[in-house]
Amino acid sequence: MLVSPSKKAAMILGLLLLPTMLLTGSMGAAVAFIAGLTVAILAILLSGHLVLIIKMFVQLAIIISLLGGLLYFIVSHNDSTLTGCYMLYRMKAKYSHIGMLA
Repeated sequence: MLVSPSKKAAMILGLLLLPTMLLTGSMGAAVAFIAGLTVAILAILLSGHLVLIIKMFVQLAIIISLLGGLLYFIVSHNDSTLTGCYMLYRMKAKYSHIGMLA
C-alpha cells in the first residue's frame, strides 16, 4: 500500500494533505505540494490525457464545494466555533514571529 496506493486512497490522502499543511502554517510544504501538482498536471497534459484531468478537476470542485458548504453550515450555526477560529488565527499571526526569531 505504501509503495503504490490505490487511486482512491491517493486522492483521499491528497485531499487531506493540502488542508493540513495550510492549517498548520507550513507554507514551504504547501508551496512544494502546489509546485509538484503543477508539474504533474503539465506532464499529464503533455501525455494527452486531458479528459482525465478535466474529469478529476470536476470531481475535486464538487468535493470542495460540498465540504465548504458543510463547513459554512457548521460555522454559521455555532458562533463559538467562528470566534474560536478567529482567535486561533489572530494568536498564530501575532505570536508566530517570536518562535522564528528565538
